[in-house]
Amino acid sequence: MLRRTLVAQVGGYREDLPVAEDYDLLLKLAERTRFIALQEHTLYGWRRHPGSLTISTSRALDHACVTAARRTAIRRRYGHQVPW
Repeated sequence: MLRRTLVAQVGGYREDLPVAEDYDLLLKLAERTRFIALQEHTLYGWRRHPGSLTISTSRALDHACVTAARRTAIRRRYGHQVPW
């Protein structure tokens, strides 16, 4: 569960990351708030089918989008001086 105002403050989902937009959103939210794990409740279910984006995308695209989300998070943290 998320506060709508917090999602708006971090800019919401990035549409230029077709696979890792939710991962990117979580990285942005983690910079502004803390997370806790709720171990006793199921909050959502995940249904996979042959036409789903998760199955139909390539591993290269998955990797590229996750890498882009991570690099953007590092740039936000350290500025344009990426530490590598």
